[in-house]
Amino acid sequence: MESYKKAAVGGILLLTVAIVLVWPWKRERSIEHSKALASGTNRNSGPGVPSAAASSSLADTNRTAPLPPLDMPVAAMFDDLQRRAAQGDARASCRLAVELINCNQLESFAQVGYRQNSESAEKSLAESGQLMAANSVAAQRIRQLESMKRCEGISEDQRKLSGNYLFQAATAGIPEAMIRYAEGQSITDGRSMYGLLQDKGFDQWRNNAIGLLEKALEVGEPAAVFVLYTASSDNNSPIGGLIADDPVKAYSYRLLMNKLRGKSDTPATKLSSPQIALAAKSASRMHAEYFNNKILGESDAFTSLLTPTWAFPEGTAPRRPCE
Repeated sequence: MESYKKAAVGGILLLTVAIVLVWPWKRERSIEHSKALASGTNRNSGPGVPSAAASSSLADTNRTAPLPPLDMPVAAMFDDLQRRAAQGDARASCRLAVELINCNQLESFAQVGYRQNSESAEKSLAESGQLMAANSVAAQRIRQLESMKRCEGISEDQRKLSGNYLFQAATAGIPEAMIRYAEGQSITDGRSMYGLLQDKGFDQWRNNAIGLLEKALEVGEPAAVFVLYTASSDNNSPIGGLIADDPVKAYSYRLLMNKLRGKSDTPATKLSSPQIALAAKSASRMHAEYFNNKILGESDAFTSLLTPTWAFPEGTAPRRPCE
């Protein structure tokens, strides 16, 4: 187990080093460009991106049309969501992307090694007397197997479209899509460094992830605070490999999360008093400017967009995807 953990950590470090080494020099320009995309300006045309005329004529219909039920098979909704996405329905693009991302993740679970690890974890927990934890692992595995049925009939070529639709939704200004895209969910093979670097969407993601993440923060998406906090704290994720570690910024995001929860306590830190004061000032500014000083409800989870939708027991997901 220890050798497996060391290999996994080593793989993550190699991945983040590779991302940093191939990061383009014109970083600031790419950030501003991706923010402009999400603001609806300077948006390039491309596959799945509607013409201005099509977007205008169908805007009202797309805005009000309901998304498919959450339990509908993905194959049954694919054609309709694809048609709506081509007509400029950003919510449809987002929902289709989320469904295809789920199918990609579940395809990984379908591999023998992933299932065996889950079964082994359940058995180990049960043998050590941690029955509630073992039951939780078993319940999640059942949800995974049930969710895999919803992906029946979806081909690998269809699953690979997830990045295109997620980018379309993100640049259309949907905060959830911005978060999912920035976190790297659009990269279809994120299980290995080689797979990530070879993904056709890697360069696009690398050039736009930070700008879209910062844009999500600016429009008041709570998940952006958590992602920026972790990415500024370490390099244990793809987006963490793009964002330089900055203890003061990380602490300001930590303080902002406290403010959004209505907490007044100050987390422990090794920062100096001037650094703490700078971080506190930044957190107060962001809370007022981006969130209008609001306090989130208990159901508003910072990490809900980072958790696969199938991981939530039925009826417990804090938000419906893309709504």
